[in-house]
Amino acid sequence: MNRHEFSSQNLHILITLAVNQELSHKTLVDWCSLYIHETDEGDNQNLLLNDKAIDIDAQWELFL
Repeated sequence: MNRHEFSSQNLHILITLAVNQELSHKTLVDWCSLYIHETDEGDNQNLLLNDKAIDIDAQWELFL
């Protein structure tokens, strides 16, 4: 997987690719998990991105 910069725009692109089956859902989840582990929890600038990444990661865990 190419490492994508952590941004809302890149998350949107990855979600679109996953919906269009051009990217596996597992790859999307891996990106979100990596984002969650590499970012500072106190980073309020990326609060919306953080919430989306956590939701995607949690949904994957529930799916499994």
